[in-house]
Amino acid sequence: MVFRKESSAHNLEQGISRNVGATHYVIWREPGAGFFSILSGILGHLHIAETFGLQPVIDMQNYPGTYSESEPILGTHNMWEYYFQPVGRIESVGGMDSMQMVDSGGQYPFQVLNFPYAAVPWLPAIYDRYVRLRDESISAIDAARIAIEPDDATLAVHFRGKEMRNALHHPMPPSEQQILRRIDLCLEQHSFDRIFLVTEGADYVDAFKRRYGRMVNYLDVARSGSENIDHEYPRPHHRYLLGLEILTEASLMSECGGLVCGYSNVSQMTEVMARGNFKVLERIWNGKLRGGRFVAQHLWNFRSRAPRILGGFNP
Repeated sequence: MVFRKESSAHNLEQGISRNVGATHYVIWREPGAGFFSILSGILGHLHIAETFGLQPVIDMQNYPGTYSESEPILGTHNMWEYYFQPVGRIESVGGMDSMQMVDSGGQYPFQVLNFPYAAVPWLPAIYDRYVRLRDESISAIDAARIAIEPDDATLAVHFRGKEMRNALHHPMPPSEQQILRRIDLCLEQHSFDRIFLVTEGADYVDAFKRRYGRMVNYLDVARSGSENIDHEYPRPHHRYLLGLEILTEASLMSECGGLVCGYSNVSQMTEVMARGNFKVLERIWNGKLRGGRFVAQHLWNFRSRAPRILGGFNP
């Protein structure tokens, strides 16, 4: 397929406005984006499509993403449709003239969507219109719900870990000390009797079990040890399963009574899914990682250990 491509996020809306004959908007995300970066970015582009009266088509078949597999999953090559019902038909745009289509460019739509997602007024309605789980995703979430039993007395903890420590222009993740302090405060001040831990770090699971014992619940998902699990392929359909696992974990976190987290696409979309139902919400903000590559390799480690007077993180 050949599409008219407006690859610059800054100029995207101007490009759509100029393309007066367009009828369809082809939406995708570039490889490398995490699951909820893909989902939130697509939601932003769906909002753009509605704003300009274009028919959206989510195409992560011709534009494979981070979780795409080389063989079909559940009968489709479209990564979006591994987890969700289709939005638009790729076949419907196959024979169109390129002037009838605008390509989203695969970039994140920062011009319409940024943190905090829960404060974006149009986002819940867009989510409800377009995010429809396929039956297999519902079954996976239902099975996990039986194991975790999330409820008002469950404190969800999303501890985004080590791979974010040197990610330039991203929010710096909490330290272990920051997370544990916020959890302890929540347990002291509120009636939580269980913790649902979501983390990709295997060592964090062990640390939480030592500190909180049987209060800690978690799903048996792939986790990173000495290597980043995103860079490995230890099981069949590994990339698909990584996406299904974080979708399941976020869905269950949204059903809990409270959330302790840093700033990430996962925690932000969990808030959207929870629809204001958390009685406790503890977000830990350490600022964004800025500077060059050398700074990025060392700044988080320095600030996580330094006293506040020397620029260390708030406790």
